[in-house]
Amino acid sequence: MIERLKEALRSGGAASDWRISETVKRGVEWFLAGRVLDTARSVDTSTYSVMVCVDRGEGEAKTRGAYSVTIHP
Repeated sequence: MIERLKEALRSGGAASDWRISETVKRGVEWFLAGRVLDTARSVDTSTYSVMVCVDRGEGEAKTRGAYSVTIHP
């Protein structure tokens, strides 16, 4: 997934810089029927956070804009 995000950012051409981070959460979910355990399962969840920076202008008038988004695969 990270390689797909990098390729998309490279092909767009407008991004001056970017940061991609992956967060993996592992846990257990329990489902109860009354007071009795009905189902238990292990859960692995990945989310990706992408921050894109764009530079505009030249010299003293140069500015940088940034946008951040969280992506669920």
